[in-house]
Amino acid sequence: MTEGDVVPTISFGEIVQAGGWQSAFFTTYSLSLSFFEAVVLQGLRAGGVRQARIAVDLEGYRASLGERGVTDAGRLYDVVPLAVSQRGIFHPKLVLLSGKDGPRAAIGSGNLTFRGWGRNAELAEYLSPAATPRAFGDLADFLELLSLNATTDGGRIAAASNPVPDDLLEACRAAGRGHEGGAVRILHSLEQPMVEAVVEVAADLGGATALTVVSPYFGGAGAVVELASRLGCDAVSVLVPAEGPERFDFAGARAAGLSVRPVASGAFADPSKPLHAKLLEVVCRRGRLLLSGSANATRAALLGEGNVELGVLRIATGATRFGWRSCAEPAAPADAREEDILASSPCLAARLEGDRITGRVLGAERPGGLWRAALAEGPEVEVRVEDDGRFSLAVAETGDPLRLGRAAQLVLARDAVEAAGWLVLDGTLAAIRERGPVAEAVVRLLAGAGDAEDVAAILGFFAEHPEALLDGTLRSRSGERDGDKASGAAGLVVLEDLRPSEAADLLVSNSGGASAGAFDRLLALLRRDIVRPDRQVSGAVALALSDPRADDPDAPSPERVPRDAVESVLEALFGKVTPAHPLARERLPVILPFLRAVAGNVEEPDLLVAATLRRWRDAAMPLGAAAAGPDELDRCFVAVVVADVIVRPARAALAHEALQAWCGGALAPSWAARAAPRGEDPLEAWLASGDGPDAWAEAWSAVLGLETSWDWVRRIEEALRGGGPLPPMPASVRLAEAETIRDVAAGMRRSDRVLLVRPDASVDVCPRCHISLPRNEAGRLRAGRVATAPCCGRVLLNVGLRR
Repeated sequence: MTEGDVVPTISFGEIVQAGGWQSAFFTTYSLSLSFFEAVVLQGLRAGGVRQARIAVDLEGYRASLGERGVTDAGRLYDVVPLAVSQRGIFHPKLVLLSGKDGPRAAIGSGNLTFRGWGRNAELAEYLSPAATPRAFGDLADFLELLSLNATTDGGRIAAASNPVPDDLLEACRAAGRGHEGGAVRILHSLEQPMVEAVVEVAADLGGATALTVVSPYFGGAGAVVELASRLGCDAVSVLVPAEGPERFDFAGARAAGLSVRPVASGAFADPSKPLHAKLLEVVCRRGRLLLSGSANATRAALLGEGNVELGVLRIATGATRFGWRSCAEPAAPADAREEDILASSPCLAARLEGDRITGRVLGAERPGGLWRAALAEGPEVEVRVEDDGRFSLAVAETGDPLRLGRAAQLVLARDAVEAAGWLVLDGTLAAIRERGPVAEAVVRLLAGAGDAEDVAAILGFFAEHPEALLDGTLRSRSGERDGDKASGAAGLVVLEDLRPSEAADLLVSNSGGASAGAFDRLLALLRRDIVRPDRQVSGAVALALSDPRADDPDAPSPERVPRDAVESVLEALFGKVTPAHPLARERLPVILPFLRAVAGNVEEPDLLVAATLRRWRDAAMPLGAAAAGPDELDRCFVAVVVADVIVRPARAALAHEALQAWCGGALAPSWAARAAPRGEDPLEAWLASGDGPDAWAEAWSAVLGLETSWDWVRRIEEALRGGGPLPPMPASVRLAEAETIRDVAAGMRRSDRVLLVRPDASVDVCPRCHISLPRNEAGRLRAGRVATAPCCGRVLLNVGLRR
């Protein structure tokens, strides 16, 4: 640049990464989604953005469909294709961000591509409400007209949905309210050609005296000639860049009567950055105008209403100067052309809304009729397309897009014509707006594409909100037993009530009919993956359970789930299942499949599982068996107790006694039959380290077939009351204690020489003297059910079943 030139630089990347944003909206002609995901989206998410939407011309949209490596289109951000009527193009380049401090906008020439955000020579205006409030009122007008044209039959723009986020429109409207003046205005071509406003403002400034044009495309000299004529300007300069796609036809302009000279500028002198900037500098008698933005110096962009263009018209001070200087005229130009237009072919826009995919075929002549529709890896189905291109089909017919590990494309085909488009998942986008990064983590895990950071984010959420995992997530088997059916609290999603069409269930309703948030419905699907043991583990918890070395011995070890994060969740869960809690019975069964889902990939998983199962039994025991017959908590308790016997058969009697304590006495045959573990579901298989139904049947038989210490002491109690013979005395009973028991049973000693310790009494105190027992005697009474009270010499029998 020459001395005195001042052209401030701007970095879209720095603006995006500044943080504090909540919503982001982009408009573009060309589009690279691989660039957007790798650079822009990462910055947005790091800064806290929960809503991102791209409105793109149909041809740029079509090009994005062929990009490799696009994973999140339609899942983490919205893409809305727009088809402009009369062969026009949608050409604005807008970055609109909104946060707690209001909106900010950047309007320029750069597309949402690698080139547009750094590799080309581009121009942009960065706008804030404090400096340019009127501009935001103008921008709100543009967004409102864009929305109106895209959503009204007969509008200039065909679309399947509203491209404009309502919150950003309102933010711009609020920022511009009450501000009519100002040196900066936003121009667009939705109501009139861009040139009209330029001519009007130039006249207000006393008329134009000089015009300088910067443009990568001209389409011939005609547009510049007519622009100069409309302005009444005789002194015209056109930039000759160091590198650019098209050279201006100076000879043709002179032949048309225009006095024009070639100029250069240090701002556009880097040959490694091809010119893509657009600028009109109009010097007037009482000021200077700068028009930057998307409009090339072509008839379609400046003089007509074919294209949709967006620009910033600034009454400039002396702060921004480009240092124009005369230069050599370039060689004769190649054939005049507009900005590169991609080969035209039909596309479609599609959205998953509730239990249906709705969309529209764009860019096809006479689209009405029958087409074949398919998602990637899904079945092909027939769909009727209306004459205006709109269509609708049930999501169950196409397969579940939520389970795809990448962005989903819907393809419609008829004869030799195909129309493809990104499938936008409205429910996931709404969930992200509600919860941000944790919702994104859930989306990735549901698709089997999550990583350790995603698991950590979800564990952190569950630790803070344990009810999100516990409530409405009841364990159900394949087929209900004896008419039993689990139910959840009103308004919560009851997982076993969800139909096979998972996407529909996610996005439509909940069991109670009450309104549920999008994130709640997204969580319901994740909960089902974790909680339901009647199916194999899906992608949602595969990270925690799978080890790539099982298929490839040379594969690296899986990244571990932080043990402290898992323990924090477990601590929070157990805090919500205290015996006094009204939902403890419904909530406790959820903890086991959660443990199964995460324990396989923590350090020392066996220790974590053993400690958690002991804690789970202790938490469940006070609740005991359900009065109406075995429910899910009963079956879970039986499974935990009997699984221990499969691993350690010698504990069968202890398991039987635990079940007696659970039931408050002997197991009724009918209860035992209904509560018997089958060893058929994945949770039971996990508890028993993979053993199947035969091992469970053998262990169950062993448990029921062994006498417990409680059975033995009850037989002694009956004998003391004259109801039968004494059972044999085990080795743990001392000789003197055995003799006392026999003498009392035979009537040879007083009956009060043997005292029964009832279930509601303490085993640490003599029931007659109320004096504490020595520690060893209290231990014997607790473990072996027989002890001697030194205070009075009486034999104590523990006949209680403690919970």
